[in-house]
Amino acid sequence: MKQNLSASASGLAFRIETENNVPRLAWEHGAVVLAANDVLGNVEVQQDHNEKSEAKAWLKELLADGPVAVKKIQGEAKAAGLSWMTVRRAKEALSVIASKSAFEGGWQWRLEDAQPIDTQVSAFERVVENTNVNGNRADEDAHRSEVSIFDAFEGDGEVRL
Repeated sequence: MKQNLSASASGLAFRIETENNVPRLAWEHGAVVLAANDVLGNVEVQQDHNEKSEAKAWLKELLADGPVAVKKIQGEAKAAGLSWMTVRRAKEALSVIASKSAFEGGWQWRLEDAQPIDTQVSAFERVVENTNVNGNRADEDAHRSEVSIFDAFEGDGEVRL
């Protein structure tokens, strides 16, 4: 029964007995007040924590020299025996920045404090400084110079541009 919509219910206590070499459950009186993780010593939580710590150290070392393509990270993670989900959790914990390397380039990851390296940029992304195009300064180029909101009205009330 799914119980994430109500208060946590207690468990039922039991023990395993054998009768004629056949195991069976023998139910105890009363409810169990311990959670399963408490009884098992949080084995799964500790294992997940260790895997995530290992992945964080591995990813930090991999990204120490600058941005790395995600495809390469996936391949190296597989070779290191790390699951992709664990690597993604490590990425979040380290505040790794994901960015596109170029307009048609792939994704890359870098550490938050690492500077991105210069990569080839497509013509659509290339920054071109607008210096005196069409005889206008860069700050005037997108606007018609002779337009003014104050000169739009003449004596007869008609708007002229």
